[in-house]
Amino acid sequence: MACITLMTDFGNRDDSAGCCRGVIVGRAPDARLVDITHEIPPFDVRRGALTWINVLPYMPVGIHVGVVDPGVGTARRPIAVRTRRGDVLVGPDNGLLPAAAAALGGVSDAVELADERFMLRPRSNTFHGRDIFAPMAAALATGTALGDLGPALDPVTLVTLDLPRPRWDGAVLHCAVVYVDNFGNLRLNAGEDVVSRWGLHEGDVVGVTLGGHRLSVPFARSFGMVPEGTAALIVDAYWHLMLAINRGHAAVTYGVGIDAPVVLRRGAGGAKEAE
Repeated sequence: MACITLMTDFGNRDDSAGCCRGVIVGRAPDARLVDITHEIPPFDVRRGALTWINVLPYMPVGIHVGVVDPGVGTARRPIAVRTRRGDVLVGPDNGLLPAAAAALGGVSDAVELADERFMLRPRSNTFHGRDIFAPMAAALATGTALGDLGPALDPVTLVTLDLPRPRWDGAVLHCAVVYVDNFGNLRLNAGEDVVSRWGLHEGDVVGVTLGGHRLSVPFARSFGMVPEGTAALIVDAYWHLMLAINRGHAAVTYGVGIDAPVVLRRGAGGAKEAE
């Protein structure tokens, strides 16, 4: 049985996600469906890519449909790419797919989804998730070869995203908030390699500058290792550095959100560099 996952910005109050699921089940009744999320912020391709980067390595090798598609109905191409791990990602050519494929070994093959035999008719100009991506995923799940869905594309022609990257300035790390979870924790675009680079141990202090605040916070292995209401720097479940407040809301407390710059340095006192 093929595994098909779905990730969209449709929201759970809308009927769009359920409609896509129905199309897939109607054409590939034996496929296993997994809803990753339908709560990507509207039009936020980068958030969709970052979500896929975190989650897809934990999914079975399969077919992954991503619909965060503000360019639907325009000249942007509907595409599918095969990853070197063996997955096929299906969605719009807006940077979503190559960014996620990088977490699965990179792109090995790509096609434009053009063969109308595998699309719904009539086809809407505003709902390619239902009319193109879902039935194409079902076709793959029932044995259709990737190359039968449309003409081959050179992977270098695919749209790519400029994802935020951390920057070292000597011993100081300049990074940014890339995700705020439901608890208000701030995920940074810096990984656990910082822990080994600095030789951090439980309770060691890190200086943090963000949103006009200069903090000295302990490094901790989990939220509950510091008193309630206390901030800590931890390594989260996806191996990113995260600034969290135990039973608090860091985003509200510090007045920051996505893309807020953060400066980290080893030791107390907060970073003195530009905030």
